[in-house]
Amino acid sequence: MAKDPLISAADRSPFGAAQDTSGFFETGQDVTYVGGYSNVRRENAQRLARGEKQLPVKYRLHWARAMTPAGKPDGQDLASHRARGYDFVTKDNIASLGFDAPASGQLDPTTGRYTCGDTVLMYCTREVAARNENVLRRATEDRSTADATGSALAQEGAKVGQSLGQDMLTESTVKQEVLNRAVK
Repeated sequence: MAKDPLISAADRSPFGAAQDTSGFFETGQDVTYVGGYSNVRRENAQRLARGEKQLPVKYRLHWARAMTPAGKPDGQDLASHRARGYDFVTKDNIASLGFDAPASGQLDPTTGRYTCGDTVLMYCTREVAARNENVLRRATEDRSTADATGSALAQEGAKVGQSLGQDMLTESTVKQEVLNRAVK
């Protein structure tokens, strides 16, 4: 019995991105590969690293979860993607989008959608993807700003903590200390 070749696995970067090795793609193990999309994205990553102009990508593809870990149908992720402007890739529209059938995807005969395990292939235009990216970036910046300034209670807690020589205080400790100071 022939064994599959071992493929070295690299640690993930601090930001969670996988460190791909060429052996992963050469052995055909990338089950999410979609011809006409995945190869362009990889080429763009290489071009970006070399400082070159990237190739245009008309659509953004995403494999969205359609089941819970227990295997029960779950439309929450699908509904979330639909609300952000995604639609399903089907046997009827895949050629017009300019993609090949997913390498490991299966065609659901009842819906005509491409599935892979517990996921369904969805797409949106690059304009919608850019809008979604900007919304996410703004929300992240807003939240980071809010966290940096903190609430009035957190600021008061920091002052009380500094005066007591403590780094971390609970909300009840801060309230009690403020009340104690007001009584004195």
